[in-house]
Amino acid sequence: DVYKRQDFEVGDDYKIQITSVDSAALTTKNEKPFKIIEEYIIVDFPHVQTFDNMDTSRIRPLSEKWEQLDGDDFDWIVLSGPTPSNQYESTGPSADHTSGNGNYVYVEASNPNNPEKTTKMISPKFNLKGVTAPELIFWCHMWSDSNTMGNLYVDIEVDGVLKEGVVHLKDDHGKEWFEVKQDLSQYVGERVRFLFRG
Repeated sequence: DVYKRQDFEVGDDYKIQITSVDSAALTTKNEKPFKIIEEYIIVDFPHVQTFDNMDTSRIRPLSEKWEQLDGDDFDWIVLSGPTPSNQYESTGPSADHTSGNGNYVYVEASNPNNPEKTTKMISPKFNLKGVTAPELIFWCHMWSDSNTMGNLYVDIEVDGVLKEGVVHLKDDHGKEWFEVKQDLSQYVGERVRFLFRG
């Protein structure tokens, strides 16, 4: 499932020294050490993320290399069962779309988050080298009884460069989960991550 690229041991005390091939007296070394961290890249497809192995406590960290991003207004929530808005306003889902007993991630689009607040999470990296006809498929539940549904954007990061709004969903889509598919053929051979903005 996951490929760990590790050309060097993980550590925080690395330095680089450059020496001239013509004269060993010509050399330089960086003053401050730098870190080498593990990089996880998903290379086996199809890859399915159900969020079932993630902690449902309302604490910031996600797991399985999904990350909450800094600089936004609130966090995505991993949940099992009904959302608070389902319990009180009957607008959110009552369970996940697969077994009905699993987890899902959600954004509360109601007050106090709508319309000005944003939350962001990003996926691990996926290496699409050698993948034919790749696509991103995910399921959504977007229903509001007062037409105050927020927006969902999916941005794609390709080797650090962000392409915003590849997917943009808004408005009421009814009371049921619905499937969203996005063609990724133009990213074959690239390493990509998916940034979900609610």
